Amino acid sequence: MKKVQQQIINEGKSELLVEEEGQLINKMEERRQQEEILWKKKSRIQWLKEGDRNTKFFHKEMIHHRQQNKIFSLVDHQGNRLTQSEDMENLLVQHFKRLLTKANISREENINKIIQHIPNLVSRDQNMAMLREISKTEVEEVIRNMARKKALGLDGYTT
Repeated sequence: MKKVQQQIINEGKSELLVEEEGQLINKMEERRQQEEILWKKKSRIQWLKEGDRNTKFFHKEMIHHRQQNKIFSLVDHQGNRLTQSEDMENLLVQHFKRLLTKANISREENINKIIQHIPNLVSRDQNMAMLREISKTEVEEVIRNMARKKALGLDGYTT
């Protein structure tokens, strides 16, 4: 890959070099995917062997998971990087206070901009019919017409 890219830099792009570079990129991506699959399988085998037991492996995996999910620094709105936990905590509190205490701004204009891209699948009359009050007699009639001893959904409950 380095050789082909150096040739492109030195000699300029040609169809042959661009095609060769594309093939090499595809090969590298294929190998990367194979390697990823290999490591997933190895990880899965190790987990199946030791994962549910209270082992050194299990604890090492949990520590690794915690380290991956840990926030080491945050950047404030002025571009300063904060690394002290107290500073990061204050930044987060300020951020969410600002978010949650914003004045009740009319969002109608933004909502209308978004809504114009959503197709209307239900007419106004259909919508009004779905929003009307349901009467007790309607519910009783539907229940009476339901098949007995048959589950209506995946939960297995019958009428």
